[in-house]
Amino acid sequence: MAVESWRLRDIATGLPRLCRVPVAGPGRWIGTVNRVSERLCCMDRLTEMEAFAAVVDQGGFTDAARKMGISKSAVSKHVSSLEARLGARLLDRTTRRVSPTEIGLAYYDRARGRC
Repeated sequence: MAVESWRLRDIATGLPRLCRVPVAGPGRWIGTVNRVSERLCCMDRLTEMEAFAAVVDQGGFTDAARKMGISKSAVSKHVSSLEARLGARLLDRTTRRVSPTEIGLAYYDRARGRC
């Protein structure tokens, strides 16, 4: 079985990473790569939701990053990506605190299954 190499981004660090994807044969690589990219997309979305929930639970990006075991900037990028994908601001950020907006609180409750 042949192997294709693809440059993807590591979900935790956001840094480029070389991934090796098995290829079954001529003409089949597109489906394999699409399945891999779908999984990475879903994992990214779950990571975004997890980062947002951690920020709300912990009350800030620093403690959320510590809980998730990733950098503060990675948590911030995940939350910003989630906000961009949803087209809504989920958190009010000031220099002293982070708090969920009304929409953010509703999203948090639904994500945690509290509805």
